[in-house]
Amino acid sequence: MKVFSRSLFAPCLNLILIALATPSFGAPSATPAQLEKNRLIVPAIAKPHPRLVLDSAGVAAMRQRALSDREPFTSAWIVLQKRLAKPVAPTPYIGASGLEFVTVALDQGGHARDLALAWEISGEERYAQQAIHMLRAWAEAQPLPGTAFEHKAGEKDETPNWGMNAARSLFPFAYAYDLLYNQIDEPTRHVVEGWFRALLPVIQKCEKHWIESDYYGSQYFNNHVMAQTLGYATIGIILGDQDLLQLAIDDPRNPRDFREMVVGLIFMKGDEPCIRDKAKLPAPETGEIYDRFRHHTGKGLRGIQYCNLSLSLLAALTEITQTATDLPLWKYQAPSGENIRLPFEYYSEFYLQMDSSVKSGYYKGETDRLGRAGDSPALYELGLARFPDSVPLRNMLKTKDRATLSQELFGPLVLTHGITIP
Repeated sequence: MKVFSRSLFAPCLNLILIALATPSFGAPSATPAQLEKNRLIVPAIAKPHPRLVLDSAGVAAMRQRALSDREPFTSAWIVLQKRLAKPVAPTPYIGASGLEFVTVALDQGGHARDLALAWEISGEERYAQQAIHMLRAWAEAQPLPGTAFEHKAGEKDETPNWGMNAARSLFPFAYAYDLLYNQIDEPTRHVVEGWFRALLPVIQKCEKHWIESDYYGSQYFNNHVMAQTLGYATIGIILGDQDLLQLAIDDPRNPRDFREMVVGLIFMKGDEPCIRDKAKLPAPETGEIYDRFRHHTGKGLRGIQYCNLSLSLLAALTEITQTATDLPLWKYQAPSGENIRLPFEYYSEFYLQMDSSVKSGYYKGETDRLGRAGDSPALYELGLARFPDSVPLRNMLKTKDRATLSQELFGPLVLTHGITIP
């Protein structure tokens, strides 16, 4: 049984506060003598760009899918081209609201990402130039987008969200930049990477607040801290900073690294839920995710939405680290049994049935929101690509119009990662 308390993480607190106070991660995180047994050691980031979500082999496979005569890939490519036919003018958000920032940034960063994907498929220069224009506009805006968040007296305190907002919004921009890296001149690279570096202190400061506040009311594992760790990995891979990526994956300075998030975020039967979970509701089942408590907190009836968000962030961390370094994180299983396949298969049943009352009945009442609140079943294309023998994932995706689905971080996953389902 996993029981989480402040005392469990106290030994890590001073270490991570020291790390978070230091903006540079250039020095090695530990000597060989200090390494724990069975620690996940991140190799040097030696691959050339692209190396974040897709490497050169992944790009070639995507192009082959799109230009083949096979469905749903042919239709997905047509859908992407139609979506990009209408020009989108860059409108960098430089204000103080984290919520407005993440809304605008995910939309515009997603557009830049999709343009970069279209360029890789078609070779049409217009796609690349539009994407680079979007990247540069955001990176040159002043103050730098995502760095000017401010809490105003009398308004709801959004400071716990700022690290998540910065890290989550960064991802599609970084994805586009990585794909276009060899098309971008050195001055523009300097500007864009400077913006990415400027977001790092925002994430660091917010993570420090989470630790010092005892995770804002004992929310020890959730999408916020998962996003912050993803932010470290994304910036580390883009900049080739091995130590920053190590901090995200397995490092005593970070009590929310990959290894600890796999254990804390994913439930096994018998685990204790978040303290905000109501005691009389069904106990967690194997494969559920910590954020399920959102079913009855805040605005309520958003448990599956937030579980899907946390799963997407964990999957992104897993995918980009394996792409950049070949560290086989998709095969990782914690000593207590947690692994990433479990939540993919657990939550796929809700999207198969389009009924939130299945399984234990915990999420009853959320059916009308399924797939409509940023929790696109497109994410499960990535799960199936990594677990192609999964019958639950195959069965669920067979019920969907795969060509039309897109995910906020990854975009059209059927093109980038999709496999043929008989």
